[in-house]
Amino acid sequence: MASESSRYAEFHAEFEALLEYAIALLDAQAGHKVQNARENYGEKIFGKSVCHAISLKRILPNPIDSKDSEIWDISSAYTLSRTILESYEALAYVAVAGISEEELECRILAWKLHAQERRHKMLSLIGSKDPRIAEIEKDMQALRELVLDNKFDQFLPPNVRGKITKDECPPYLVPRNIRLKAANVNAEYFTAALMHLSSHVHAHPFSLHQLFDFKAGTPEAYGLMKIAGQYACGFLAVSIREMSSLFSPRIPDPTADVRETLENWCELLQRGVRFA
Repeated sequence: MASESSRYAEFHAEFEALLEYAIALLDAQAGHKVQNARENYGEKIFGKSVCHAISLKRILPNPIDSKDSEIWDISSAYTLSRTILESYEALAYVAVAGISEEELECRILAWKLHAQERRHKMLSLIGSKDPRIAEIEKDMQALRELVLDNKFDQFLPPNVRGKITKDECPPYLVPRNIRLKAANVNAEYFTAALMHLSSHVHAHPFSLHQLFDFKAGTPEAYGLMKIAGQYACGFLAVSIREMSSLFSPRIPDPTADVRETLENWCELLQRGVRFA
């Protein structure tokens, strides 16, 4: 029976190969001028995911030369993995969603409104006297009027419309379970992954109690670090799948191993672990 450290080494090699391909996919877009909003947002969000994955690789223990005395940063590993999940959520929402251009326009306008509202709220909380606040408020009003235009009525449920009129525009106009279903990702798997990763991001009792028993080099430590990396692997894989569609034909050929990894993770995320 394989040891936890050997299973970790196998995962680590898979993650490295997947990340290498993601970087190659992003590099293949160099010199290409984006043609529309989907490409513009897609390239930026995918680039964000790849950067997080690069940072995660630097944090994950190297199975070849790791030492029991070194520090294994489990909290940062889980934080970076969560950002990859959330980046995929954004990617699926605006870049590759199977929606009309009119609905896409509504989502992007709402995103811009949400961004300005957050900026305004943060400045208000610190009592800022920045003269640009008046300009931000003007932009908020203009964006709010655009989002609430009658032509977008079908994309704004009453509860969402109500929030927008109260200066509380949500980042997503569609519930998560509906968005994930449209993206062929199991909502229960996503939620469970997000909860697990978030417990370390927010220093919940669950994660703190794990830290009490965490010691670099132990089978339990390898297992916890592998979990963070595997969640990242899965959502990096589905991100690659989506961007391969958006970036076509500027797609480098994956190796047979990487192709198999992509297929396996995409299948698992679609069905969820409950049915595995």
